Amino acid sequence: MLDALRLYLRLASVGLRSQMQYRGAFLFRSIVDFGVMVSDLGPVWVLSRYFGHLDGWSFAELALLYGMVGSSWASVELGLRGFESFSAFLLRGDLDRLLLRPRSVVLQIAALEFEARKVARLGQALLVLTLACVSLRLGPVSLAFVNYFPALAALGRTESAGWPSALPWLSPLACSAVLCAGFFAFGRGLRRYESAGS
Repeated sequence: MLDALRLYLRLASVGLRSQMQYRGAFLFRSIVDFGVMVSDLGPVWVLSRYFGHLDGWSFAELALLYGMVGSSWASVELGLRGFESFSAFLLRGDLDRLLLRPRSVVLQIAALEFEARKVARLGQALLVLTLACVSLRLGPVSLAFVNYFPALAALGRTESAGWPSALPWLSPLACSAVLCAGFFAFGRGLRRYESAGS
């Protein structure tokens, strides 16, 4: 596992070095990414300011949901970017090249198209999440799977929302089950793959 992580970091660092050849463009795109994420939260703040609570949710609580979703999504975008363009990679016949290497195909695909500028998105989401947690005086809560149920647990609103109190704590189990199902389906697809013939 540690060997695989070292390889992933090495592959990602190659992508980072290539992106840093144009540092001005890299910095500009990072700032734009950060700004886009901030502008997503702006309308929620405006609505909360003028209407107060939105269906019983304060701005800080909505920011908590936003930060949880944003940090989870940004982590996936940062760490597994290659899967987003996997279909094009498959159609070009590039999968054949990865299958010849003595390394995990999942690891190689995950490190493809690593974009360091996505760190700005992760940073912005974590900043919102941290500020929301401080504002609401929350301790640790699981961020796995669906954010709504862990957020209800953190805010002590699970039962008042009509859900069993134990439901939010099943999120890590549900996440693990979905991840295992994904790995199984991907592995099955690889076993049935026939060369592109190019």
